[in-house]
Amino acid sequence: MLLAARAENERLRQIIKELQRYRFGPRAEGLPEDQLLLGLEASR
Repeated sequence: MLLAARAENERLRQIIKELQRYRFGPRAEGLPEDQLLLGLEASR
């Protein structure tokens, strides 16, 4: 179960990176995680 959760977490991180690349370009990949999380919270 723990391995499945880790795999899902990694898959979601990859999706976030791809979306960042699509939305903001390569520079967005360097965003600190706390800034990214603020953006995700704001979109709710």
